[in-house]
Amino acid sequence: MTSADAASSDSPAAMLHVIEHEKRALARQQARGVPWILLAWGLAFLIGFGALWLVEHDVVAATVALTVCGVMMVGALVVSSIFGARMGRGLRHTGPIEWAAPVFGLAWPVGLLGLFVVGLGLVNNGMDPDLLWVFLPVVGVLFVGVMYVIAGGIWPNWPTIAMGAWLVLVAVVAPFTGSSLLVLAVAGGGVFLLAAAYVALWIGRRPVAGVAQ
Repeated sequence: MTSADAASSDSPAAMLHVIEHEKRALARQQARGVPWILLAWGLAFLIGFGALWLVEHDVVAATVALTVCGVMMVGALVVSSIFGARMGRGLRHTGPIEWAAPVFGLAWPVGLLGLFVVGLGLVNNGMDPDLLWVFLPVVGVLFVGVMYVIAGGIWPNWPTIAMGAWLVLVAVVAPFTGSSLLVLAVAGGGVFLLAAAYVALWIGRRPVAGVAQ
């Protein structure tokens, strides 16, 4: 190596390339659990809401569909918790994120439980109980979409914001289609499955030093 090459390799630009390369490699390593989380929720939406939709067509009993949907949703929560904990291992959050992360995590169960209680309140005020089959899944997906948009703002990430916006759109449109559960299953679950495939491919790409990926 010539002195010019040595100087070049030790230049600020070269060091910046190395740092960026290492940051991309670390980001891929930390994101290894993300495809599994997205896959779990994609299957939960697709199979869970799909099972509820089959009840409308007298294919399966309501108790069976509710059990399947419940198992899928709880399973997705378990998968999210396991991989989320693994991804957070060894990381220290400081500043506003240290406060935002636990509050954001707590907002999920509180918000979803609140929506469920609101649905029961509407029935108590005269709403047809059969409409819960539309109301609860739709507002649940709407809530998830809004939370994804917020997450993309807290931890700056445009794909997360776009995914959340898509889920909000799906939830808003679904009640007007006449097959809201099918729309939530396919369009809602589908975006999770596509995102899982995209992230898995991104993680599998070998980063090249100095090249943004």
